[in-house]
Amino acid sequence: MNLPARTWLPPNALADATLATLVSTHVQVWAARWLADWRDPTIGAESITQPTKIASTQLLIANDEQSLLVGGDDASRLKLGAAIIAAPAGVKPNSADGELYRTLADKALRDLGQDLAQLFSCNAPRRPRPGCEIDSVQRFSAVFPSGGAHLDIYVAQALALSARRARAQGARRGRPLGRITDAIGRQHISVGARVGSARIGLADLYTLGVGDVVVLDERHEDGVALTIDGVAADARACIEQNTSGLALRITPGEHITS
Repeated sequence: MNLPARTWLPPNALADATLATLVSTHVQVWAARWLADWRDPTIGAESITQPTKIASTQLLIANDEQSLLVGGDDASRLKLGAAIIAAPAGVKPNSADGELYRTLADKALRDLGQDLAQLFSCNAPRRPRPGCEIDSVQRFSAVFPSGGAHLDIYVAQALALSARRARAQGARRGRPLGRITDAIGRQHISVGARVGSARIGLADLYTLGVGDVVVLDERHEDGVALTIDGVAADARACIEQNTSGLALRITPGEHITS
């Protein structure tokens, strides 16, 4: 989180409501996309300038640089998951429902992280981190009304300052990127595989048990579909085992395009 700040910016660059308003807008758009019934959350902001330990009860979704983290405690994850499927308020979920709520909440939080990564021009958070130490960050709290979820967003101050500077009148022009190949070569993407999928009803999901078989929409002999940053590419591969773990071998004659 110790990214260098721009010393030529005024010391109160993050004190106004500009960034909080931008974060609020992104959270509202995200909430409208995910929640069946929602009202505008209250957004709070504060600067954290000293090393601070986040409790292990907070599950945060972080990017590799830990410059953007999104999450909440277990109670908020359960509330968020319940709100996604419009479950009755005030009903304590059983064990199976609780796991479903957490899974839905984590998927929604990753989606919120992707939206915020575009706002702050950084890699999207993907990896769960139950508690960690932070320093030099801007913390935004999104509190949904009527006892709803309480979500926390931590942004490295260098990213927050950069986003604030980009929206200031008379902002300095950034340096040219130079050769586009150099700029692209410094970026990282996630390459994976999609084995297949199936659509089943929630009632069937609740009854799944050990030994049950779910039929997917792919054939074994066709291999698996290659994905780039979660998006299916026009290429297929087969799964192999090497000395360090599982590996993908691209099927001959295919070109990787997304």
